[in-house]
Amino acid sequence: MRFLGLDVSKSCTGWGLYSPDEVDAGTLRCPFKPPFGLVRGKIDAAYSGRVGHWYSQNLDALLVKLKPDVIGVEQPLPGNPTRTKKIKEDDQNSLGDNRMEFQKVKEITVGGTSFDVVHFLNGLVMLSVKLAVQRNVPVVYVPSQSWRSTTGVGKPPKSSKTTSTTWYKNRAKELCSELGYPQKSGDAAEGLLIAFHLHLENSPQDLFTQKKAV
Repeated sequence: MRFLGLDVSKSCTGWGLYSPDEVDAGTLRCPFKPPFGLVRGKIDAAYSGRVGHWYSQNLDALLVKLKPDVIGVEQPLPGNPTRTKKIKEDDQNSLGDNRMEFQKVKEITVGGTSFDVVHFLNGLVMLSVKLAVQRNVPVVYVPSQSWRSTTGVGKPPKSSKTTSTTWYKNRAKELCSELGYPQKSGDAAEGLLIAFHLHLENSPQDLFTQKKAV
């Protein structure tokens, strides 16, 4: 069977194909920049339409070219809500020659996903599964924690000095290299691992053991 994995995002969607006879991967990189002056977190209908139209055409052409038997799309997560965090600030108050140190506590807002990110991600994911159904190809949502567990990606260590997104993509590239399918793009590597996950779920053999034994 030919399994296609899609790691969907507005700026660069990674895709990966796995079958016993063919392995391939790549990206669909959005060529359009947001309209000048558009504030981050805001959306523009015409721009959204251009991106969606381009994405539909290119993904549909990819489906025709690759002819997958099953498509796995990474399941979108709800946007991260903002939260309030208290931090301590050192403050020094001078009274003549006597210096007294105080710790002030202030609240800052952290986290949160901009609305345009959620808007585009959910929109493109919907287009992805719509095109799969249109082409009569079985399609499933694949939770990130599911394919990362199956393929051995794991979780970032507490000692990691990079963002979790960067760590996950670097780890995906590392695993693809170990399997003999190196990828320059972390997005393509994640798409390929989603395809590996689908294969592993539908095969009695452990692909990683099988590959390393070759």
